[in-house]
Amino acid sequence: MSDIETRIKVAELKEEKINGLLTQLDQIMTSTENNLKCYSCMNMFSDPQVLSPCGHAFCKKCVASVDSCPQCDKKFKEKAPVKLISDLVTKYVY
Repeated sequence: MSDIETRIKVAELKEEKINGLLTQLDQIMTSTENNLKCYSCMNMFSDPQVLSPCGHAFCKKCVASVDSCPQCDKKFKEKAPVKLISDLVTKYVY
């Protein structure tokens, strides 16, 4: 093999590895996006609230007029804002 052929082969192998990493990154981004979506409206969380005691999270407006969790149907006692989820959504959308 000539030097040029060797360099081409190395470049092709690097390209394959980069393409594999890009595919993996795309899968991670899709999974992350799905985890930042409200179960009720299926949009990215807007003013996320976590329900107690079940721990499921929803947009504030999606649980404003309900008394049981839309995901597991358990009655909840409290709703609390979740700054961590809100920050993640903001960073993800940015």
